[in-house]
Amino acid sequence: DRVREMHSEKKTVLVPIADGVEETEFASIFDVLKRAGADVTVASANLGGVLKVHSANGLTVEATRTLDEALHGSYDVIVLPGGHKNSETLGQCTKLVDFVRKQREEGKWIAAICASPALVLGKNGLLEGERATCYPGEAYERFLSLIHI
Repeated sequence: DRVREMHSEKKTVLVPIADGVEETEFASIFDVLKRAGADVTVASANLGGVLKVHSANGLTVEATRTLDEALHGSYDVIVLPGGHKNSETLGQCTKLVDFVRKQREEGKWIAAICASPALVLGKNGLLEGERATCYPGEAYERFLSLIHI
């Protein structure tokens, strides 16, 4: 039912990114969602309102808004791409974590890739009662071991 609901009208999606984002994970998310007709907001979580984000392998991406601007909106889905440095930054951003927590409490969709399930969601107690997987490695998996399903 939830999948059918997702296709019934144009959905809004927030994709927060910061320096160190894995470009393939970000670009794939952006491309697929835009082709599906979603209204995608790419928000830079870099300090100082800087819109330019430098990916893990040197690609520069310009976000459409700052994270502070984007957090004034409402989204059907929040998608958190990976990359260790990106995921750490997103996971340490109190405003974003609180926004994701609210999204979860409202029963809205949250997706995360690579290190983000561990460093954004798991580390901040946002996976309680959920099943999750992440990039393999002790630095990440230890946060998933805290989950009580």
